[in-house]
Parts: sequence; C-alpha cells; structure tokens
Amino acid sequence: MRSLTFARLTRALLVSLAVAVTAVVALGPAATAHTELRSTTPGEGETVEALSDVTLDFSSGLLEIGAELSIVDGGGETHVLEPTFPSETSVAAAVPGGIAPGDAELVWRVVAEDGHPLQGVVAFTYAPVEAADPAPSDDPSPEPAPISAEPSPAVDVSPESDMGSVDVDESEEFPGWALPVIGLALVASAAVAVLVVIRRGRS
Repeated sequence: MRSLTFARLTRALLVSLAVAVTAVVALGPAATAHTELRSTTPGEGETVEALSDVTLDFSSGLLEIGAELSIVDGGGETHVLEPTFPSETSVAAAVPGGIAPGDAELVWRVVAEDGHPLQGVVAFTYAPVEAADPAPSDDPSPEPAPISAEPSPAVDVSPESDMGSVDVDESEEFPGWALPVIGLALVASAAVAVLVVIRRGRS
C-alpha cells in the first residue's frame, strides 16, 4: 500500500512539473512582447509636397482610446488632428489646411491592445508646390508688374531626439521573469507536499 501511494504521489509531482514548465514556455514570450511602430506616412525625414492625411502602422492591435495625433508645422503652430482607425493595427487622421511649409513634426500617442501607452515623433519636411504663373495674355496693353511675396523663412522647431522611436512605459509592463519564478514556486510547493505525505506514511 505504501509503495502504491508513493507511486501516485510521484506521478502527481511529475504532472505538476510538466504543467508549470508548459505555462512558463507558453506565456513567457507573450508577457515580454512589445507593440512596435512599423511605418508612417509621411515617413521619417521625408519631404512631401502634399499633406492631406497621416497614417501610422503598428506590429499589433491598438485600442481605440487614448490616441492623440498632432502636427507642429514650420511656423511652430500645433494642429490637433482627429484620430481614426482604418484597421486594428493602424491609426490615421485627415490634415486640415493652413499648415505652414518647412520642417514639421507628427507627434503621436496610442495605446497598444495590452494597455501599454506608446508615443513618439516623426520629423518630416512640408514643401508644397507653388502655383505656376499665368500664361501671358494676347492683350498688348501693358499689365502692372505682379507683386510677389516671399514666404517667411521656416522656423525649425524639431527637437534633437531620435524621431520616430517608440517610448514604452516600462513601469506598467508585467516583468518577464515573474512567470518562471511563479512556475518554479508551484513546483517547489508540490515537492514539499509530496515529502510531507511520504514522511507521514512512513511514521
């Protein structure tokens, strides 16, 4: 009888160990995964002639809460945009008129599907094409000289930072080492229980 009880306890201990190892292997990578910014429109460092909308694509899903998009134009003015979600992994927004040309920034903040906030800045240059001069008229009468206004020089307000990078609030992330520690603690508890039962059976 004592030999049969010991065999059952040993089998139970092996099953507990297998379950703990499987949990650590399965959940470990998921706990340490990060959502990453894959591409943006406009792209980092790109010069664009038209600016009707902006898009950011990520490696995993986003929550449709807490998203913030804005453009700081060449004149230093901030234009707040209205975020939309064309897909579960992307956020976009229409850009209104009145964006001053020059060095600009797309400032963004989103919330990943696991609840972690992500934020960053994409630096680009907005250089709209100027309208062409009208064709000369056949009217021989002299025309007044056109009055042209030189655009004011753009003010570069781009901060010296790693534009386009993703800042993750690491303090809110579930630590990757916690799952292995929990698994090993469960195995140790099971081993102690087996030893206690064996000693009681022998006494």
